[in-house]
Amino acid sequence: MVFKCVDNLAPDYLANKFRLRFCVHGRQTRSASTLDIPFCRLSTGQRSFAYREGKLWNSLSSNLKCLEYPKKFKRQFTKLLLG
Repeated sequence: MVFKCVDNLAPDYLANKFRLRFCVHGRQTRSASTLDIPFCRLSTGQRSFAYREGKLWNSLSSNLKCLEYPKKFKRQFTKLLLG
């Protein structure tokens, strides 16, 4: 679902939950292409969709993130999980 949100293939109410780190502070750094994870002080906030999925997306390899099509991404991601 995060793949679709990042590539603007998901509905706006979901895509608006994720922002690239570059859009937050505008500096070009090594982490510019990662997602900005919202600060959550309490554990209930850390169980939210935006927090957990953002953290998972940032932990993926760049080869997996740069795939063009959702089906290719899904295939490679399941290979990674099962593999």
